[in-house]
Amino acid sequence: MERNYVYFILYEFYFIVVLLTNIVYLIIVYLLHFSWLILTFMPQLLYVALGGALGAIGRYLVAGWVQEFSGSFFPWGTVVVNTLGSFLLGFVIQAGISGGLGSEQRLLLAVGFLGAFTTFSTFAYEAFELYRLGQTWQTLGYIGINLFGGLILVALGIASFNVLRGM
Repeated sequence: MERNYVYFILYEFYFIVVLLTNIVYLIIVYLLHFSWLILTFMPQLLYVALGGALGAIGRYLVAGWVQEFSGSFFPWGTVVVNTLGSFLLGFVIQAGISGGLGSEQRLLLAVGFLGAFTTFSTFAYEAFELYRLGQTWQTLGYIGINLFGGLILVALGIASFNVLRGM
């Protein structure tokens, strides 16, 4: 009985090694086959990755500080990063449209930094949690502040860029 168990374990180990070897082989073949594509887009990917890393750190710090400062159960930290991010996105996009930013800066700031800084998934979860806890009015307020505040602040970001550009 024990001998069969040892064979079974060895067979499973062999199966896992073969499976991992095939996966590594497929990854290598894929990378070699598409290396031209990776090398072509590598600079753009690095801008997005760097911006994303900085945006995620910024979201963590700003949302945490605001939430701690507010001392409230209401998720003010997420409200602030989403509305501030909306304002900044409007500003950055308008700067890009007006020729004030190159494609690399737009990738770094709009896609990378602000993509990681703002957080729709956290917004959705926190809205659901407020609702689940029976906080109907807070849920509606939270959704309204994020939605309408975000829309208003995108417009304000665009207008701010246009005013500063005119100076």
